[in-house]
Amino acid sequence: MDYEEAVAEFLSQPENFRLALEVAQRLEDAKRRVEIGFWHTCYAKAQEHLAGSEWATTWTVAIDPDENLPSNECGVRLLPNDRNGEAPVLVYDLTNWSSGSYSIYVRVPLSTRGDTTPYFPLGIDDFRRKWRQEGYGYTKSSVIWREIKRYEGTNSFLLDTVDRCDELASQAVDTLWDVFEETVADLVTLNAALRSGQ
Repeated sequence: MDYEEAVAEFLSQPENFRLALEVAQRLEDAKRRVEIGFWHTCYAKAQEHLAGSEWATTWTVAIDPDENLPSNECGVRLLPNDRNGEAPVLVYDLTNWSSGSYSIYVRVPLSTRGDTTPYFPLGIDDFRRKWRQEGYGYTKSSVIWREIKRYEGTNSFLLDTVDRCDELASQAVDTLWDVFEETVADLVTLNAALRSGQ
């Protein structure tokens, strides 16, 4: 009997079956709590980085792990403080994508969501070329992006997070902060052009 068969045999025994059902009913909630805990740890670490920097008064850290959002909507965001209402600006996202695998990555999108044809300011092509040479990719909606870590699936990410949440969050936020410090001067210029309609 292999491991999976042994587990199934154990769980199907009358004295274990009720507990197995209880655990199964609460498993998705427990997995979501572990995932949200990771993003809250990232948020706290990003706040620490920003608070000790020259950008503390001009940028803000926001978090987007809402218990009601699907898994691929988690993340931490660095936003400029001089945003004008809902007008789009370029921001920094530390986020995830789960489609078979589970990837954590940094990207620079526009701050508005759902815009299938975003307007990017003049100079964006030069910015993309410059950072592509440094190993960044780009998409239609993200000016630049870089994968930090990829897991075989969500469960692999969760198991690693349960064991090493603080360490993983530090690695992710350190990468976010490196990207921020390397590119923020260019992004401030691009956001000024975006606001002026150039």
